[in-house]
Amino acid sequence: MKKNRVFTADIIFPISMALLFLLYAYLRVFYDSMLVTAVSVIAVVSLSVYYSIGVRKKWDLLYMQKADIKRYYDDLSVEYDKLKKYHYELKSKYEELEANQVELIKSKERLQSLFDYSQEALWEYDVIEEKWYLSNRILEMYNLDKKWAETRTNIIFNKLIHPDDKYYVLKLLSQVKSGKMKKFSIECRILTNDEYRWARIRGAAFFNGSGNLIRVTGSYSDIQIEKTKEEKLLELACVDPITELPNKLWLSNYLESLVKSNNPFILMCMDLDNFKVINDTFGNVYGDVILKKMGIRLKDCTGEGSFVCKISGDEFAILVTDKDKVDGFDSFIEEFKDKISEPIRVDENEFHFTFSIGIAVFPEDGQTADDLMKNADTAMLKAKSTGKNLLRRFEKHMNDELYEKLLLERDIRKAIENGEFHILYQPQVCLEDFTIIGLESLIRWVHPERGCIEPVEFIPLAEEVGLINRIGEWVFTEACKFSAKINKRRTEPIPVSVNVSPVQLLQHDFLNSFINIIEKTGVNPAWMVIEITESALMEPHKENALKLKQLKKIGIKIALDDFGTGYSSMKHLQGLPVDIMKIDRSFIKGVSKPGNSGKLTEAMIILAHRLGMRVVAEGVEEVEQYQVLKKYGCDVAQGYLLYEPVPENKVIKIINKRSNIVPEHIYQNA
Repeated sequence: MKKNRVFTADIIFPISMALLFLLYAYLRVFYDSMLVTAVSVIAVVSLSVYYSIGVRKKWDLLYMQKADIKRYYDDLSVEYDKLKKYHYELKSKYEELEANQVELIKSKERLQSLFDYSQEALWEYDVIEEKWYLSNRILEMYNLDKKWAETRTNIIFNKLIHPDDKYYVLKLLSQVKSGKMKKFSIECRILTNDEYRWARIRGAAFFNGSGNLIRVTGSYSDIQIEKTKEEKLLELACVDPITELPNKLWLSNYLESLVKSNNPFILMCMDLDNFKVINDTFGNVYGDVILKKMGIRLKDCTGEGSFVCKISGDEFAILVTDKDKVDGFDSFIEEFKDKISEPIRVDENEFHFTFSIGIAVFPEDGQTADDLMKNADTAMLKAKSTGKNLLRRFEKHMNDELYEKLLLERDIRKAIENGEFHILYQPQVCLEDFTIIGLESLIRWVHPERGCIEPVEFIPLAEEVGLINRIGEWVFTEACKFSAKINKRRTEPIPVSVNVSPVQLLQHDFLNSFINIIEKTGVNPAWMVIEITESALMEPHKENALKLKQLKKIGIKIALDDFGTGYSSMKHLQGLPVDIMKIDRSFIKGVSKPGNSGKLTEAMIILAHRLGMRVVAEGVEEVEQYQVLKKYGCDVAQGYLLYEPVPENKVIKIINKRSNIVPEHIYQNA
């Protein structure tokens, strides 16, 4: 810290001036002018120096003060700008707060308007204040006073809920209070005007920053009309519209309840044998009448303790729950089969029906509703495939067979994609001059693991699952290509025949598909023969005959395959567009042996010739058969005695032989 100095320039200099003045006066009196002048000069100079130093110090002080003032001004400007910015921010916050205040007031007014005038029943529960707010709609519905009701809502709500629904409602509310559920919706029955009506309660829970529930808001809707419609629809959904019997949905639900009861019962799945033929012949309306009458008969035959259901088009199911019937099921089923076998009359027509029946017994044949239905259906399919008009109880190996069927279907699909099918050709020989006059294309499947699989094993399944169309079109395409190849330069073409499934023939695009194949392959239609079975041309399939007539118009010949094994009558044969009749091998097998096979075969040959058809005998395997057929005037023979089915390259060699005749042993015995 600096000490204060006593003798400063401001003090010393005046004293010095005073002393110089006194010296000046003394010298003036006692000495000469020269000395006086010198002293005067010194005094003046000293005085000037003094004042110069004083002015300088004042200017320095003034400059410093000015700098300080400027610095203070700059600082104040910065602070002013900050204050100005804070002012605008506070003003904006204030205006925003004021707008929010206005919007909050409007929102409260809107919310209050909703509560007061909305046709919806609204409610809110303030958890902190433990207070309910109810809209006017709720108050009107229950004729309640607002203040009285809002203080007693918990008690009122608890009393109005149906006793059976109270547990679920209270459980839901406890989950909301615990924070496990932020939004909820529940349907329950609430007492309204002395009757319980269905209501839907919806709501949302709101929590504070600490996770504590602060309020719950929601709505209340009367859904009695909606529920009544649902119950009606559910009732309709569980009833078959044709027979008015319970349907598969009802059966599934009822089976589940029976399984829970753990009492033994029997499930029967029943399929009307050959109903499709009746339905296709007389029409769906006629078929529906038969199904309804059958439903009534089944109910009459089963009696009490049994339930009859219709589970699909022509399938019924019967649940036998009566203990006596379950214990004595054998006698029950025999009596039942006798009753249902009686004919059903519709108008002037009388129909006889048989059933393929599969049964599953609980709990031995299944522990769940799904397993029982699946197993009973599996047993029914087994009865149907075995020969119809049979009853089969489910056995575990049936599932293995079903699994094998699924695997086979999968492999068929792979075979189509991987090109595992190939075609063999079997020559058809003219019995008059022993020449080859036709080739039948026969599909073969060489499975990569199972080896050769016969068509009889996979064709029916392909028809069932809808793969026959792709297979059939491929066979026809390959046969057309082959026919065009071998007949292009032949003076006497050898037609190639192709088997066509009735399922193919029923397809709406069958005609266009085959015509397109003929055009793409460039084959002459006269070089192709289509073989169809008798069932494809039955009365219900009149459109099939029309399709074949169209093919015949362009030159394709039509052969009736496996004649004698179907349902043809003389009436049907008259109008069919058939050029060739192929007699089934079952007749040829016994044609040379004692019995009626030879006579029936001869009669069929005569009939076919009278109708202008050529006759082909299938399955000729013995010389004696060959000789008898020639004697009866059969036109063509086909079988292993003559030629086996062979690949394309081998059949080309056979037909290109110079003699083009059948094997020597046939010629010698002919």
